[in-house]
Amino acid sequence: MKIWMIGLCAATSLMPLAQAHADDAKDWRASLNAGVTVYSQDEDPQFASLSLAREFEQGFIQLSVSAVRGGVTQGVLNAVPVDSETVSLSGGRSFGDLSVDGYVSLGQRRFDTEVFERLGRRVTINSDGSSFAVGGGLSYDVTLGESVIASPFLAVDYDRIDVGRAVTLPGGEVTTVKSREDGVTGSAGVALQTVFGPDAQHSFGMNAAFVATSNSSATRSGTGSGTISRIVAARNVPGQSDEWAEVGASASFALSQDISLNLNANRTLGFAGPEATSLIAGLSFRF
Repeated sequence: MKIWMIGLCAATSLMPLAQAHADDAKDWRASLNAGVTVYSQDEDPQFASLSLAREFEQGFIQLSVSAVRGGVTQGVLNAVPVDSETVSLSGGRSFGDLSVDGYVSLGQRRFDTEVFERLGRRVTINSDGSSFAVGGGLSYDVTLGESVIASPFLAVDYDRIDVGRAVTLPGGEVTTVKSREDGVTGSAGVALQTVFGPDAQHSFGMNAAFVATSNSSATRSGTGSGTISRIVAARNVPGQSDEWAEVGASASFALSQDISLNLNANRTLGFAGPEATSLIAGLSFRF
């Protein structure tokens, strides 16, 4: 289910890059990502993000903008099209094998207007609203052999979104009011990564996590870069507590010394809403 939230390049995904290029004079990185989230039902939203990161000797800071288009989610009355945009600021630092990262994001969601008649009167419902999120995580790198790294991680996020509500007045008229849904989400899991090719320029990874939230309509924690929960606009309905798993795989291929192709796929297992699979492709440029 999740994210828009986006940042399609998560904070944790840049930490190894910052370390790998600590002695490289090219310490800026621009990334462009696009993809789709495939639901087991409903329409499949497309998304894109653009980010700029500054890498330091032991860390990084990154600014990202992202957008979701073409999805359908629950409005006040029916399932309606929704678009969303998000701006995120993230950063992280490593202390030996331990890495710490965090982010803050602001966004907005725009729903198609819903219209119905009640007591002979036309009622127009606008469910547009904003979103806010802040969170952080820890990971620890354990070397397994010459080219494999296992990274157990923990993450906690707080999310808040505006939602619309249909309210019946004493006279029988119906109007809409805005309220807020918020929730705390935690995740724990492990990522495995192996490097290969000349000078270990390419990599392949797998990840798995258990995720629990106090509110499934306001959540975005997950297994790192490009997770479903950081991509899809939250449902515009009151949430409930939920637990589910996320599994995924990623790959990065160096096309040249400064250009890389990045691929990512993630899947929810046991989510309260329709299960979702996120597919992402992107390019990153160092300069």
